[in-house]
Amino acid sequence: MTPTHEHVRAAVTKRADPEWDEWTKKPSQYVLREKKIGLKHHKIYFVIPTHLPYPMSFYLVLSNTGSSCIPTEAPGNVLQILAAEDSLNINQQACVAAELIRNHQQRVSVVTDYSQVTDINQLVFFFKPRTKGDRIEFIAAVDGAPLQHWSIDQQSFSTRTLPS
Repeated sequence: MTPTHEHVRAAVTKRADPEWDEWTKKPSQYVLREKKIGLKHHKIYFVIPTHLPYPMSFYLVLSNTGSSCIPTEAPGNVLQILAAEDSLNINQQACVAAELIRNHQQRVSVVTDYSQVTDINQLVFFFKPRTKGDRIEFIAAVDGAPLQHWSIDQQSFSTRTLPS
């Protein structure tokens, strides 16, 4: 299934972001580009406004059932997607969560083993991705910045820079 303008508008309307709403009023105002990240029950698309004087994008997620949402900085949507993707292990879940929730001006990678920790002082804070009830937590490397602890639950997305 390929998303229609109605899928885009439904997701943007649910998001209630006036800027994104303005960018997607007509199909001629944006293009869709698929992003493959190995999900079985969802397809991910970049929504790229074409009329802005600067690069900008956000994700649109389309489920196999035809529902659409925007996961960018929306923890409840990210967890709903992960819950439907039952074949992912915890490391894959963390990578998908980081990719979906991130701001598109940042590159993010999930730290899954000690060899990726470059500051010896951060080793004490290291843990492998884990779930705690309906929350997922992991250590993230964001564009070469100090490592961060990321926590996502139904209501919130929080980050904390680890001391170095």
